[in-house]
Amino acid sequence: MEVGEGEKEVPEKLVVPAIQYSIPSTDHADYRTVTQRYYTPLYHLDPDRARGEDLLVLCHSNKICLIALAPSHPVIRRRLAVTRVNLDVSKNIDRKSNKTSGKSKKGGQALQKDSVLAILETEGRSYKVAAVVPGKLICMNKVISEDPGKLITHHDSLGHVAIVLPTKGQYDHVRAALATQEDYDQKIREEELEEGREEEAVS
Repeated sequence: MEVGEGEKEVPEKLVVPAIQYSIPSTDHADYRTVTQRYYTPLYHLDPDRARGEDLLVLCHSNKICLIALAPSHPVIRRRLAVTRVNLDVSKNIDRKSNKTSGKSKKGGQALQKDSVLAILETEGRSYKVAAVVPGKLICMNKVISEDPGKLITHHDSLGHVAIVLPTKGQYDHVRAALATQEDYDQKIREEELEEGREEEAVS
């Protein structure tokens, strides 16, 4: 319809779709991080359950492993402020000096299960992060040195500690020694229930 001189054009009625149709998907699985999509989460449960410095090992099908803090680690559980990620783990070992080259990642520092990757310094105390996976250090995550808060807010993605290549022939053995997501969740639930019962008994 043409608008005559002196008349105002009436805009067409704006149709606003319902919120559920205004975004591509409402399925949580569609918004997972890269690590959640392509890595299998396994857990190293600290044998000293009172200490509880549990670690997360994200395993890729190409056998690369990302080492990170588990949600039950004191730094995450208590939301402790990490003031420094110390990579000078001993008098002779500085993780910052680690260098690799080529597809076989030659030159990476050798790691044992109990090798210290980094020392997380907080106001109250320091926490050593063990390699858990024997093999070769591919690289330390520079992000957490610049922004230690990522250890808590993005522990299973941007906040991982290091990338490790397991010793050849040891990948399946390493995986078998770690707890699955279901086993981990069950263990943590049991411990939380036990803590709750103990607190009730004291009160």
